Amino acid sequence: MKKIIHIFVFANIVLICCMMASCSNRPKGVLSPGKMEDILVDYHLLKTMVNNLPPQERYKAILYENAFYNQHHITKAQLDSSLVWYTSHTNDFAKVYDKVTKRLKKEQDNYANAVSQTPSIGDMAGNQFNANGDTASIM
Repeated sequence: MKKIIHIFVFANIVLICCMMASCSNRPKGVLSPGKMEDILVDYHLLKTMVNNLPPQERYKAILYENAFYNQHHITKAQLDSSLVWYTSHTNDFAKVYDKVTKRLKKEQDNYANAVSQTPSIGDMAGNQFNANGDTASIM
């Protein structure tokens, strides 16, 4: 999750550094802010997942990326074109990324909460892993 936070910091720096004028008239073919938000949330999760694949499983990255594009019913070209438009319309992009950042932070908090509520192995050793009566005698 630290990688996601680093991605957001970088994205915010890029947005601040871009000094282009903003215009809210999206051309046809550019993804709507809501769709762009959904796609960017999943895109960052995808990239984090792919970056954490063990070296022997890196070949799966292209499969995951293809599934991502299929899930969102878009092509890589559509995403790239939309990113080009949004990066030249920084006010619109900043609004989208604010929502993306909030959603990913909420996901991170949900996972942290779930982990904190999960009993440790030491807590479970007493009752749940009792093998009495559950084993087969092989002698």
